[in-house]
Formats: sequence, structure tokens, C-alpha cells
Amino acid sequence: MNDESKNLVAPGLGEALSIKQVAKMLGCCQWTVRHKLMRQGLPHLRPSESGKLIFFKNQVAAWVIKRQIQQQGGIPIDALQARTNLLGLHNPKRP
Repeated sequence: MNDESKNLVAPGLGEALSIKQVAKMLGCCQWTVRHKLMRQGLPHLRPSESGKLIFFKNQVAAWVIKRQIQQQGGIPIDALQARTNLLGLHNPKRP
């Protein structure tokens, strides 16, 4: 990514990450991100057909949390809120 896109931060989405940074964040290789996790629904953006993939930190973290909940059959809302707070994500309470 160029210097300009490295510093891109979208409100609510967090820092823009490359596929390499996402792989490091998740503890896997780039191949796994591209060929397995994206097919499983990992949120990403490709600005053009030949463009690089862009991921947003908060979206990736939220996707991981959602998958953990699905795989565990659900966790108490207090535990979900604690995980969200640890990741620095803000999830306003709905009325």
C-alpha cells in the first residue's frame, strides 16, 4: 500500500489494512486469508478489478468475534461486550 493509504482511517471501520497485515493480525498466511477466510465472508474491499484488497481493522475484528459466537453456540452478552471493549470497538446499545 502507498503511504497515503497506510494512514487511512475510516470512522467506525478503523485503520485500513493490507492482506499481509490481516494475515499477521489473524495469525495465518496470506493464502489462507485470500483462499479460505474471504470465501467464508471476511469483509474486504477491492476498489477495482485489478486493485489491491483493502480490509478495515474493526470489520475484521467484528467478523472474528461473530464467528466465535457462531462456533461456540453463543456467549453471554456481557462477554461479547467485554471482547468488543478489549478490541477498542464501540458497540452502542440499541434502544
